[in-house]
Amino acid sequence: MTLDLTKRTKRLGKYRLTDYLDRELLIGKFWKEFKPEILNKSVLIVGIGGSGCNVALGLGRMGFQDIVLVDKDKVEASNFTRQVLYGIEDIGLEKARIAGKKLKEHSLGKVKSYQMDILENRKKFDDLVKNADFVFGLVDNRGAQYFITDRCVEHKKPMISGGTDPVTGLVAVFRYMSGKGYCEECISRSSEGANNDWLGYYSGILPIKKNKKNKKIEEHDKKISCGERRASTYITASTGANLMISAMLGHYMGREVPGLVIFNLLTYDVWKFYPNRWKDCPICRKYSNR
Repeated sequence: MTLDLTKRTKRLGKYRLTDYLDRELLIGKFWKEFKPEILNKSVLIVGIGGSGCNVALGLGRMGFQDIVLVDKDKVEASNFTRQVLYGIEDIGLEKARIAGKKLKEHSLGKVKSYQMDILENRKKFDDLVKNADFVFGLVDNRGAQYFITDRCVEHKKPMISGGTDPVTGLVAVFRYMSGKGYCEECISRSSEGANNDWLGYYSGILPIKKNKKNKKIEEHDKKISCGERRASTYITASTGANLMISAMLGHYMGREVPGLVIFNLLTYDVWKFYPNRWKDCPICRKYSNR
């Protein structure tokens, strides 16, 4: 599969795709051998909130040719400081429709958007996952996240999930395409070593361990500034996009990328994990029998 770098479209105006991506072309071997293959992948982003907006914007500007956005919510006033695809004039409007329209202004490829609740439109969402090459699950609803996971496992699609709170963030990579990867429960087991300061958080799965250090961080959270809230979202999104590309390159180059990255903006700690499947994991046993 090749990417036509010489094409001109109405949206690109008088410029060619190479004019927009000239800095990337400086990395000759990388571009020639891997970038066209990567940019032709279809990316499905579920949840166009703080992290989802930044992931979509980053991948769109990077030159990905097929981006699909899904969200069920409408833009709220509280979204304005963190969710970069929405303006004040968009409050009350459908997120997916607005995000799709805004992303087209910043993207070099195709953008499709669907305003829907994935739990109420399971067949439609199943088709979207089936047709995607990579999935981002960036929702804050555990039931929805588990459904995204279930569909990715069923169709053996690689998935990245992520989450933030005011000062912490994490990104997890799930290689479901192999049929032998680890699941969320395995990740939570692997990340227990980061509990030394604050961690009791993995999308609501890990229990919060109460201690003096946790209490100090909770007190700090109450006084946190909007700038710090935005920072955890931006770092999580950029880390997720970078891990997706690294995972794709790792597939082609035989390199392993971390399965889980956790950071803390309060202490400047960063943890990397390379999880293995937990041998007694009931979820993985169910998956491997599919």
